[in-house]
Amino acid sequence: MDADFERRLDNLVRGLASTRGLDATNVARAFDYSVAQTYRLFAKTVGESPGRFRRRLLLERAAAKLSTPRTTVGSVAVEAGYGSTEGFARAFEKSFKTKPTEWRKRPGPYPWLPAPSGIHYWQGAFVRSMSQGTKTMNPIRHMVAHDLWTTSRLLDRAQTLGDDALDASLIPPVTVVAFEGEDKTLRVVLDRLVMAKEVWVAAIKGREFDFAARDSSVAGMIARHAASGVEFSDLVEDLDQEGKWDDLFIDAMCCPPETFTFGGVVAHVLNFAAVRRSLVLREFARLGHDDLGYGDPIDYERKAEAGV
Repeated sequence: MDADFERRLDNLVRGLASTRGLDATNVARAFDYSVAQTYRLFAKTVGESPGRFRRRLLLERAAAKLSTPRTTVGSVAVEAGYGSTEGFARAFEKSFKTKPTEWRKRPGPYPWLPAPSGIHYWQGAFVRSMSQGTKTMNPIRHMVAHDLWTTSRLLDRAQTLGDDALDASLIPPVTVVAFEGEDKTLRVVLDRLVMAKEVWVAAIKGREFDFAARDSSVAGMIARHAASGVEFSDLVEDLDQEGKWDDLFIDAMCCPPETFTFGGVVAHVLNFAAVRRSLVLREFARLGHDDLGYGDPIDYERKAEAGV
């Protein structure tokens, strides 16, 4: 599907789902095709006729609005494009297998009607759910994957820089984490970006960590990141699967030892990793390497799906 067709399809989706709706002429105008050609293309792409598509979306919206306090079945019927409450009630019961008055008593969440296109109404928006319930994105794992992917790209690009660029003082000086002191150079930022996962995984697993022995050459940081990234990702997966986010562990590296929740630690790592990634991207852009984007997880998601 080309970008222009997809843009026009999105416009048509919004138009068909509006209270006013679109007639056959407006549908064709939205696609800049003949009426017959438009209907064929729409049915082939979306899997429903424009009329059926519109009725389904309006019924899904009506189902959500029926749960809103102080709405009447009559007002919802009018907004869904029905001339009478009775006609709306018949259509609603046929689709949702229950009367609108009974539907109002049920707790959410509210199911969607079957749709070959995966396009549905949800909380004021029209969303595309192509998975049909077979996929579940986990935001925490997604953020971890994005962090590891972006950090790998940054370290790979750092291989193209000389020591002078890596060790030049940052202007202005930056302190990302107060107890760690200034992140004085690009090398220090990259090193601490890698080290944060190493230290916390070691603390959680009760291992010693030799701060002085770490290799801060670019090749060394790449190797360290490859190892710590796998450990950190596996740890997050285990915590999530076992539901241990609220559980506490004692960090014996602290003096005196301190207690932290697992969820708090993961949030801490991801939060300051995001700051440091942005800092590295800023420095790369200043050095003429401005093709790595700005660290957006959406960009990562799209490239990962495309296998880039």
